[in-house]
Amino acid sequence: MKLADLKRISYTVDGCAKVAGCHPNSVRRAIRNGSLPSYREGQTKAYLVIERDLFSWVAKRLEKRPSTPQEQAPERVTLKELVRSRYKSESEAPSGTIKWEYQG
Repeated sequence: MKLADLKRISYTVDGCAKVAGCHPNSVRRAIRNGSLPSYREGQTKAYLVIERDLFSWVAKRLEKRPSTPQEQAPERVTLKELVRSRYKSESEAPSGTIKWEYQG
């Protein structure tokens, strides 16, 4: 296979990350540990990953993900909402309570 053919059907680390939907460091880690085969190009020493190797690596990553949906994260509540929910109306607040609002 010629280098020109390899460039036409291969991806750089950044291109692999975009296709896989992950960070470029994840791609570099996979290259270093051997789970993603790659080739180095000339003077720049840039990694090139052949398309079929990239797609098989992405498929393996997808298989490792849990098939059941993860539990939803609890709703985020602001401090302002917590204070307001504690006392439904200002008249219910104990006397001497300082009225304030969180500015965050």
